[in-house]
Amino acid sequence: MLLIALACGREPTAPVSGGTPAPPTIGTTGGSGGASALVGSWQRTSILQLADDVQRTTTTWRFDAGGACGETVETLDLVEDIPRTETHACSYRVDATEVVITFAGATADVRFTIQFDGFSPQRLVLDGLLFDRIA
Repeated sequence: MLLIALACGREPTAPVSGGTPAPPTIGTTGGSGGASALVGSWQRTSILQLADDVQRTTTTWRFDAGGACGETVETLDLVEDIPRTETHACSYRVDATEVVITFAGATADVRFTIQFDGFSPQRLVLDGLLFDRIA
């Protein structure tokens, strides 16, 4: 594992029990070293095989340094060939290993677990789903 980390030009993180590398920490506040690791745009595309169709869903999250966020979900059904897009404005705060999202007009917050995949700050795991940094 150390050789892989060195070959990639990254420093290894300390292993946790079980020998799995510890993910980079996010922190609980904004600014350098805190929620700033989350700032940017993150995207995930999934393909769903249906009985007589295929559906592609692309989800993009945007997190600004000031605490604003947005979620855009584009779904394309291959049979229809018409993309459908939903955009949800929100605000966020980071709470230890979770991001707390408040969608515009919502009465309750939504919590997602967050961590980074392996050694890469370019790969965000949001509630168990892998997103790649796009900006």
